Amino acid sequence: MKSRYQQWKLTTIEKMLDLLSDFSEEPEDEETEESDEGEELSVKRLKGNIKRFQAGYRPVVSYIKAVGILLSWKSPSMTFLAFSIYMYCAWKGWLITLFLGLTIWLLGSTYFISRGWNIQLTLLPYHLVEVTGDDNQSLSITDKYKLVFHIARKVQNWLGYLADQLEKLYNMIYWGNPEATGKLMKGIIFAFVMSICLPERWLFFFFACAVGWKLFILNALYNKFPRFKAKYDSVSNFFRSLPTHNELEINRLSEERTEYIAVPPIVDTEELRDPVTDEKLPAFCETFGLPATEYPKPGWEGGKRCTLIDKEKHLTMAFRHGRMYLTNSNICFGTSRIHSRKRNLVLSLKNINSVEKAKPFQFIPGHGMSIQISLFASDKPLLFSGLVYRDEVCREIREAVDEARRKVSEETDSGAAAPTNAGEEPSTSVGRGETDIFT
Repeated sequence: MKSRYQQWKLTTIEKMLDLLSDFSEEPEDEETEESDEGEELSVKRLKGNIKRFQAGYRPVVSYIKAVGILLSWKSPSMTFLAFSIYMYCAWKGWLITLFLGLTIWLLGSTYFISRGWNIQLTLLPYHLVEVTGDDNQSLSITDKYKLVFHIARKVQNWLGYLADQLEKLYNMIYWGNPEATGKLMKGIIFAFVMSICLPERWLFFFFACAVGWKLFILNALYNKFPRFKAKYDSVSNFFRSLPTHNELEINRLSEERTEYIAVPPIVDTEELRDPVTDEKLPAFCETFGLPATEYPKPGWEGGKRCTLIDKEKHLTMAFRHGRMYLTNSNICFGTSRIHSRKRNLVLSLKNINSVEKAKPFQFIPGHGMSIQISLFASDKPLLFSGLVYRDEVCREIREAVDEARRKVSEETDSGAAAPTNAGEEPSTSVGRGETDIFT
């Protein structure tokens, strides 16, 4: 009979040998490996997997909807109770204990439910969650193809959305939008300083209060009042302001166009709606970045209401409403939306190629109320629509353009003659296609 020492020795040696065998390399399998692409595409299998997926995610979706209903105050009593418990635990520093306790309650209740118990004690308003019926109808061949294309479109849209968010995150880290990332940097620096100055308990309490205020109060107001959300939801506005790679490229191309379109900062143009007085002339010049000698011509003091149309953009972004002003040397267009990010336009008269009457949409009756302005430095004309007394406006702009060309011709002739009289070589005249046309 073996002693205990010998048995222990043999057991130890067997375990060591077993452990060493785990680190040994296995010989390569010479058999042909199966394809990693999985099973072939089948509508029947696809529909079955969709049903399995729906059965799997339905409890998760139901839980998320119940939490959303709780936070939106659709059940005021339950939401107030949950908010009171949350704030009390935040004050006492028991939030981690609260979440661990809720997790224990969740797992415990699911254990008893799996054993056949009927437990319905919960803080979440599951009774307000809408229940959708199952689709057990048989599909025709057309419906099967529609199902496949519908899923492909869903996958495409979700992949595009996730790609946009990843690009936004990348541009946030690498300062794609310096203004937004700068705000984030300031917030992190402030939180870092507060973490040094404040005790850990107070820092955790302030953070928990901010989260609770956002979840229970602000989100409910944002969901009920969209305008309030658009103006004050800083988190949503921050992520919305982050650009994707495509938007960065569009912004870069837009900046390259500034060689023929001026982009002075926008200011409130409400002051320009009434006839211009001596007090309002500085405001007009500041709005469009013009010198004090540039002011609207007689009859143009209050501007002409019109709409700048860009047919290449989406329908909701193609129209910019504002006013057009004609000065001695420029055509100015100012948007009427005070909080818009769009920038005002200043078009130099000497760089306008042509001014033509236009009708942007053929289905509109009449001869149209639009004019089309073509520039030497751009192949894309600018279309201004909705002009009252369009013919008169077009005539005045043409006269102003002809006058500007006449002045340029006189200056060019006088500049070319002066060096010749002095015995010097004549200077090269500037053609009609010069690009320094905006202030």
